[in-house]
Amino acid sequence: MNSVVITQPMFFPWVGLLEQIMLSDTCVIYDNTAFSKGSFTNRVQIPLRDNVSKWLTLPLKQFSLGTEIRHLQIRPEAEWKNKHLAFLKQTYKSAPYKQDMLDLVQEVYDVDDNLAIRTIVKSMRLLCRYYNLAHNFQYASDMNMSKFADKSQKVLDMVIACQGKSYITGHGASNYLDHSRFDSKGISIYYMDYMKNVYPQVTTTQFNPYVSALDLIANMGPEGRHVFSPQTLYWKDFKDASQDKKLF
Repeated sequence: MNSVVITQPMFFPWVGLLEQIMLSDTCVIYDNTAFSKGSFTNRVQIPLRDNVSKWLTLPLKQFSLGTEIRHLQIRPEAEWKNKHLAFLKQTYKSAPYKQDMLDLVQEVYDVDDNLAIRTIVKSMRLLCRYYNLAHNFQYASDMNMSKFADKSQKVLDMVIACQGKSYITGHGASNYLDHSRFDSKGISIYYMDYMKNVYPQVTTTQFNPYVSALDLIANMGPEGRHVFSPQTLYWKDFKDASQDKKLF
């Protein structure tokens, strides 16, 4: 069964997104949608101590409302890369695999390009490479979609363009997906059932799963792959579980 995941690009994403990618035959990078300030597109959390984290943020040039993600540009600040690396080196000074993590970040930052998406997608690719996650990234901007379709139809069009038979998505999509449209095309919708498996974090005693997968690398190295445990729920079961508040 050809499984499709669609995601906005995410800067050094959390384990949950990597679990989605694990389940996909095709992962569509939704690069031609408008950037939403405050999203995870250009920032991710790094845990500092119990119940406290800091955002690792890719600095962006000023942009106008409605700018598509693929057109975002990095603000030309010479020191931001060095500041990120210094922060990570200090934060994970006692982590057993800190050098693996720092080397990966350095390789991402070796990209000399002003387009933010290239750095962001490279961060996703190298996380996948580190954990030997097979991935087939395609870009929504390369697909023929109507600009006037609603959200649900755009997603459906992308899945069809990938010849998908199943669509695997995060929880937020339940607010706008028209499940009946997918059913009518013979496409099954599955929602992620995030396990959020616990692993040791040197910076905190209260486990925080919603942080960059860089944290997993620094703490567990290659063995961190055992933390991945991707699970899904068919959309009807997800709806039932949501109503029973079993997922939250």
